[in-house]
Amino acid sequence: MVLNVACGAVALFTLLQAGLTIAVPSGGVSGDNVFLTRAGGSEGSGSNACQALAQAGLASLLYYSSDNEYNTTITGYYAADVQDVKPRCILKPTTAEHVSKAMKVLNSPQGQSQGWKLAVKSGGHAPYASNNVQNGVTIDLARMNSVSYRACKPSSKYGFASIGAGARWGDVYSALESQGVMVGGGREGHVGVAGFLLGGGFSWYSGKRGMALDNLASMEVVLSDGRIVTAKGTQNADLFKALKGGLNNLGIVTKFEMKTFPSKFLYGGVMAFPWTAANSILAKFVNMIDNNAQNPAETGFVSLSWSPGYPAPSVAYITANTDGVTNSTSFVGLESLNPVVDYRFTMPLTSLTQQLAGATGLYNTWYTSTIHNTLDLVKKYASIFESLVTDLSTNYNIDEPISLIFVLTPLPKTYSQHNPTSNILGLQNSLTRNSIVLQPEVILPSKKFQPLIAAKLAQAVQQMESYAKQKGGYNPYLYINYANPEQENPIKRYGTENVAFLRKTAGKFDKSGFWQSGRVAGAFKIPA
Repeated sequence: MVLNVACGAVALFTLLQAGLTIAVPSGGVSGDNVFLTRAGGSEGSGSNACQALAQAGLASLLYYSSDNEYNTTITGYYAADVQDVKPRCILKPTTAEHVSKAMKVLNSPQGQSQGWKLAVKSGGHAPYASNNVQNGVTIDLARMNSVSYRACKPSSKYGFASIGAGARWGDVYSALESQGVMVGGGREGHVGVAGFLLGGGFSWYSGKRGMALDNLASMEVVLSDGRIVTAKGTQNADLFKALKGGLNNLGIVTKFEMKTFPSKFLYGGVMAFPWTAANSILAKFVNMIDNNAQNPAETGFVSLSWSPGYPAPSVAYITANTDGVTNSTSFVGLESLNPVVDYRFTMPLTSLTQQLAGATGLYNTWYTSTIHNTLDLVKKYASIFESLVTDLSTNYNIDEPISLIFVLTPLPKTYSQHNPTSNILGLQNSLTRNSIVLQPEVILPSKKFQPLIAAKLAQAVQQMESYAKQKGGYNPYLYINYANPEQENPIKRYGTENVAFLRKTAGKFDKSGFWQSGRVAGAFKIPA
């Protein structure tokens, strides 16, 4: 069997001989959804900013379009949408002090008067120009990627992992497994650390440990005035809380410290099924979520996918028992559904993330919504997917290998019960019932059909939300790392109290209003 791998919010497996296109959730995929508006800026303004950075002693860390390092960085972005954006220069710091110098330059009176633009990149896994800026300065944190571990007590597996903001989760896991410890990070190894954590973070371990940001112990942050501060529960506690869900509205995080736990082999992997098994898979998925409190080690993700030229859509179920139990409660009977592919075995986490690795450099559009965990609602989601497949295959001559993918990610109530008031997501209020985060997406080799299908995805979300509201199954929460820039600002959904807290904290730590000035590429900014 030939396996061709591509990747969007999911890793896309095209099973050529089986005639199936199978999308596999990559888990928390939005590693850099920290900037969600492209910042503009004239070429002259960007040039002046780069010159000022060089004069501040950062010349050896700056790269321009004529440099190989510049082009390597650009092609290293996950999405072609972002690779199309060309900054005037790229700064690749190795220390927080370098970032501090850069902030003092970019937020100087000259920078303010000339409107110098900035973007910040961690892993570069966002599908929008949220971590890159046309003709501005992109700060790429990739060289700040160290990973270390310190135990609470000698020989203890409970301690803290210090993780550079430019690291990717695959490298983090490899480093920590060698120490016999683990953290609750991204589900796919290529995803960057910073955006993932600052937006929330769905982890393989969320059933036991909540959202990834709930496992943070401290952060090193460079503020808009260049100060380097530590944020944790006992020091700048308001900043620490506001960053957890606050994205880039308060500063540039350069280092994270996360709580560790003993590393275990897990049991799981990718399973692929013909479309005829879809309803049975969805029923098992709903049951898994409803039983999360009793079986928190069991997790999994479902994706429905289709590509032109294949006889039918397909469904994938990526399962994992993080305690290493084979054929555990929620997954009994999957073999009887005639999987075309079954890659489950006992493995370290790094092996599972490798199963989900995929290609970069494709165009992507995705949206998100959240519904209650009922079989009726997930079947409606599948029905909307089928209708869209019929529409595209019947009414349009799609002559390139696109991949239409509808992903379902668990969001049980237990995810909100791990110290929820220590972040600003507001899940303790919005997550009143077990829920599912939806992520309809399209992956394309060119922009030819992107506007058409993007509009249809937006319509699909509206249709799903309308049905969910009618059935009393709508959850207003929008997972910010999956949100489309055209959707309502997810920060508004955090709740009035959390938005006010974020606004107050930003005013304290960003007195110049730099992060809200429109000069920083992106973000869902703090609502007025």
